[in-house]
Amino acid sequence: MDVAQAAPADTAWQQMVAGDIGFDPEMHYPEAVMQLDLGTDDPQWQTCSADDLRRRDQEGHQSLREKYRKK
Repeated sequence: MDVAQAAPADTAWQQMVAGDIGFDPEMHYPEAVMQLDLGTDDPQWQTCSADDLRRRDQEGHQSLREKYRKK
């Protein structure tokens, strides 16, 4: 009998969630982070919020909480 295997977690977001079933993004991400992009000719400091960091890690994998939350 063949056992179906789950697809490997591709993104950092999927790996974090798969590695910790109790993963809570509100506890994982800091309120804000400053970062400096040295890959440009005119580096500028940028402030990234927890939502910005979460969206970057999700890479389009929207959480069900956000998708179905009441507005």
